[in-house]
Amino acid sequence: MGLRVALITGTQPDDVAGSLTYYFDDHHQVQRITLQGTTGDERRLVQLLTTQYGLQPAPTTRAGLYTLDGPAGMQSSLQVIHLPVVRTTTPNNRVEVAIDLQRTAVRTVTNSAEAEKATAQSSSGASGWYRLNRPLKSW
Repeated sequence: MGLRVALITGTQPDDVAGSLTYYFDDHHQVQRITLQGTTGDERRLVQLLTTQYGLQPAPTTRAGLYTLDGPAGMQSSLQVIHLPVVRTTTPNNRVEVAIDLQRTAVRTVTNSAEAEKATAQSSSGASGWYRLNRPLKSW
């Protein structure tokens, strides 16, 4: 089941306008979030997804591709495409972005030592994959 909402984050060049879709499982937990939109400057969005969720640059012929590989291959991605026509009247509509963040099976922590290790990795940014699987309230 999915829920699509309109998204407009503001009027600055690095703000995003588009549609955000949440996909839920049978237990009403978010399993996937997608965003299709445009922006005038993608750098802030790229920084957020690379530092907070561990996406890494990948080879591409487009303006940018950032991915996060999980146990079953590519799990999450950000695609950046420079639009072929840019109008001076719409400076915030120069770049198309497509984000796909997917959650896999949530990691089970069995003891306090493992919990401390996971927390240390999460706060240091060492394990972007664990960061993506944190509970919804921390997304």
